[in-house]
This record gives sequence, structure tokens and C-alpha cells, in this order.
Amino acid sequence: MAEKNIVQETFPVLGMSCASCSARVEKTLNHQSGVKKAVVNYASATATVEYDPTSCSSETLQQAVQAAGYDLLINQDGNTLEEAEEAHNKKFSALKFRTTWAIILSMPVVIIGMFFMDMPHANPIMWALSTPVVFWLGRGFFTSAWKQLQHGSANMDTLVAISTGTAYLFSLFNMLFPDFWLSRGIHPHVYFEAASVIIAFILLGRLLENLLNNSVRHNAGPVKVSLCTEVVSGRFCLTVADDGTGYPSQVLAALHEPEPGENAPHILGLHVVE
Repeated sequence: MAEKNIVQETFPVLGMSCASCSARVEKTLNHQSGVKKAVVNYASATATVEYDPTSCSSETLQQAVQAAGYDLLINQDGNTLEEAEEAHNKKFSALKFRTTWAIILSMPVVIIGMFFMDMPHANPIMWALSTPVVFWLGRGFFTSAWKQLQHGSANMDTLVAISTGTAYLFSLFNMLFPDFWLSRGIHPHVYFEAASVIIAFILLGRLLENLLNNSVRHNAGPVKVSLCTEVVSGRFCLTVADDGTGYPSQVLAALHEPEPGENAPHILGLHVVE
């Protein structure tokens, strides 16, 4: 692969829900022919790829990522950043809605399951409240887990889907067929509150994570880095430019050359300057 043919591009990535997702996308890109190096940043939801355009194209990279169960936005019409921002905003609004209602519906399930489990019709009430939490508000975990299974992989969504699905189905069985356990001298406990609370807490965590990631994307700006030297007159500064993605892409350096007879600057440390 000729170095002079290498180009570097940054693409928005959609569909990632955890760090293992970014690792899978990165692995997929690095396995493509013509790709020299690919780095996926989960916080900014971007993939920076160094590749040989004579061996592969952005469309090829997009198809590979889509085959892995995610999506890569490529600059076909010049509106890639706008499309990515719109997709992130839509995802955040949907996540906020699901989180709010998951917490609202889970709270009475927890209260009944912890303090009023012997009240009349406690199990049917908890079942009625937890069902929409698990299979409506938390359906994204199950669809993501199914996609990962189709590709012979697993992620955090797989763990959530298995744990909540098992707790829900086991509780449903115990509610519908309590005699199966009573005849064996075992009380048929239900765990609807566990299934719904896990969904609510994971959604809340992802909502907070998205708030932080949005802040990173929107507020990341130019950064100044100073290299301190033993020779005061040899102090110099590197200014990192921002390409609009929120991450450095170009470095502009101004270095003061030592005067004749002076020793070359010796680097003592690296400091970030606001």
C-alpha cells in the first residue's frame, strides 16, 4: 500500500450503544482491504479511517459497517454532519421518552414487590406495569441483541436482554402456574420488579451518557498545548485546530529557533493551556 495514496477521513457512526460496539466497528473497518488504520471513538460516535482510495472506497466501508449491524454516514451530498446531528437528536429524544416512562412505570412495581407483595392481585399488577417496560420501552435491548446474535457476537445489550427476559419469563411462569412450585414445597416468587428496574436504570445511565457525549461534541473547541523548555527563549506552543468533529485533525506549530551559541531546547514537560 503506497503511503502517498493514503487519505484520512472521519465518518459519523450510528447504532453504537456501548464500548464493545465501537470495538466491533473498529475491528470491522481494520479488516477491510485497503485500510491502513481505523480508530472508532465511542464518545463522539465517529470513525477516523486511513485508507487507500484505489483499494477501497467510503461506500465499501459503509457496507462493511452496515453488515456488522451499525451504520456509517458518508459524505455523498455534503450534509453528513447535519444528518449525523439530526440522527443523534432523534435518538436522544427517543431515549429521554423511554427513560422517563420506564422510571414512572417501574416505581410502583418496586414498591409493591418490596413492601406490599402480599396485597391482593399484587402479581397481576406488577406484570401489567412491567410488561411495557420490558418489551416496549426496553425493546431496543432485544433487537440489538438479536442483531448481534445474527453476526455471532454479543454486547451489553445481549446481557441486558438475557437477564431481564429471564427474570420476566420466570416470573410469568410462577404467576400463571404457582402450583408447580407449591406442590414441591417452594414458594413461587416473582421478579417483575428486577426486570423493570434493570431496564429503567440502564436507560437512565445511557441518557446521562448521551448528555455527556452531546456536550463533548458541541463544546469541544481549539486546544492549546505548550511544551516547556529549559531555555526560556526556546519556549514554543502548538495550537491544535478543530475540524468540526470535536477532535483534533490538524496541528499548527510555531517553534522559536535557539540563537547561535544557545543549547537546543530540552523538553521538560507537557502542559495544557486554556
